[in-house]
Amino acid sequence: MTHEQNPDLIADIAREETESPEYSTSMHASLSPEEHDMAKRKATGFSQFRRGVERDVLFGTASDLPRIVELSVAEIRPNPDQPRKTFDQEKLKELAASIRENGLIQPITVARDKDAEDGTAYIVVAGERRLRAHQILERDTIAAIITEGERDVIALIENIQREGLDPLEEADAYQQMMERHGYSQAELGRIVGKKQNTISEALSLTRLSDAAVVQYRTSDMPLSKNVLVEIAKASSPEDQLALIEEAQEFKLGVRGVRARRKAPSPTKDAEDPRSSETVAASRRKDRIIRSLAVAVKRAQEDARLEDFPAGSEALERLRELKHTLDETLDAITKQ
Repeated sequence: MTHEQNPDLIADIAREETESPEYSTSMHASLSPEEHDMAKRKATGFSQFRRGVERDVLFGTASDLPRIVELSVAEIRPNPDQPRKTFDQEKLKELAASIRENGLIQPITVARDKDAEDGTAYIVVAGERRLRAHQILERDTIAAIITEGERDVIALIENIQREGLDPLEEADAYQQMMERHGYSQAELGRIVGKKQNTISEALSLTRLSDAAVVQYRTSDMPLSKNVLVEIAKASSPEDQLALIEEAQEFKLGVRGVRARRKAPSPTKDAEDPRSSETVAASRRKDRIIRSLAVAVKRAQEDARLEDFPAGSEALERLRELKHTLDETLDAITKQ
């Protein structure tokens, strides 16, 4: 008997193949080899139909598989929720050179920009360094994947998976997501694949004072996340700053920082009551200098010439800031 003569039996076996393979085995014996092959092909079709997956006719891929598109670089703007706050210009130039030589290996991920008012149509979700490298190369277009997901969540996960964030950037991103989406620490941990206590430790870094953060940002001496967590336990901004300076100067680990944090405070110098004021003034001057250094460094990393065209308001504001800084320096040197 051929499959043309017994189509109903073939269809029945195909259905049973997807629902009860053990039961359909006993029915295969009544089919010829040709009928057996047809039943198998039909079973595959039923299985795909039952899963509700539409397949590409040519390649057999799922219809909802992300597609790579080519977008205009001018239509893409940076992500204001980007967890990474600093971009090393030298490393960006190295990345640009690599892309020039080898092409872009991994497309960037973008989302449609619903709040665009400057002509941009998309916002970067993952891959801002690659976008900046294309801008350095003055490329007109870039390969991208368009996502419909929560852009801040995707950006954070992408950076965490690549270990592309420093501890403070990661802490700020966690805090921002919890405030924006109302996540608990446990919920956030499940989303990003971290344990709840890991999230809690990271969030403790948000207690670091501004002065301690500036010191961390401007120093060339890196500190581990665990050391920063220990420093964040200090009760006062002054103690936090002192600990972070000592940790960087003497290359202290967690135990060294903990020992200094728990050590009794030295008694005030009775012979020189002005010593505490002198120390405070010295630290205040250091904070001012470091704050300016951070601002200048970020401006150098983020600024692009096209952002400050001749005669623009932005350029005039920069000139006013420079004039104010020059006047302040002149006043200080004349003292």
